[in-house]
Amino acid sequence: MANIGDKKITHIYQGNNLILEDNQETKDIKIGDKKIDFVFQGNKVLYPNPIIDKLVLWYDFKNLNNTSFNKDIAKDLSNNSDGTLKNFSYTSESGYSTGLKFDGIDDYISLNTELGKNFTISTTIDIDNITNNYILSSTSVYFFIRKNGYNLDLSILNSEGRQEQFRATNFFVEFLNKKINISYVINSDDKKVYMYINESLYTTFNMEADARSNMKVTGIGIWNNNYFFKGSLYSLKIHDKSLTNEEIKHNYNLEKERWNL
Repeated sequence: MANIGDKKITHIYQGNNLILEDNQETKDIKIGDKKIDFVFQGNKVLYPNPIIDKLVLWYDFKNLNNTSFNKDIAKDLSNNSDGTLKNFSYTSESGYSTGLKFDGIDDYISLNTELGKNFTISTTIDIDNITNNYILSSTSVYFFIRKNGYNLDLSILNSEGRQEQFRATNFFVEFLNKKINISYVINSDDKKVYMYINESLYTTFNMEADARSNMKVTGIGIWNNNYFFKGSLYSLKIHDKSLTNEEIKHNYNLEKERWNL
């Protein structure tokens, strides 16, 4: 069965009743033929188990019920910053049974997560083909992640008050309407931005100056109260540090298992 940390799960009990005994090497936690998507101990998430060190935001939209009493809440599994779902329609065709669907008209998530000068943003996402498709934004109009034509842009505000934009040219010639994991590692100490697709380093950008501390991510699927995201968001993680290659790979392997990447 799957591991929680370095501990392998072989037995699952309900009270004193043994529900499952499985010593086979499988990737998923299951009861019978039903996969378990989350394992909690109180409010603490034991499974899945991404890199927890300095994890400041973690949304995961796996098989959640969009008709429940908390349907307008994006639960932060790092227990720091729940988000609020805005303008989503709650029908059998919408919501987040297999990722949260954004209509490109007015759907977005409101949140408030602060970034330092070193941080990592990782999202599993499927992006539709509209020209200006904004994924992430902040109170500063200079911070965003967007699809611009066939390009993928990350823009930050640096410590000297200037905008720095990092463009993956023609990115969506290959990755349009595909479920992928994108990770940006901002390392102000090295003056580098590392961009990963799934577990592989895609490209590296040079920074002019440190990223500005205290920038806040305030919107998912919206920019400047005008442009909206169209596509599906499966998960989002923000770490208040620059993840290593090994940590990126660890997190990706969980995403690969959960979302069939």
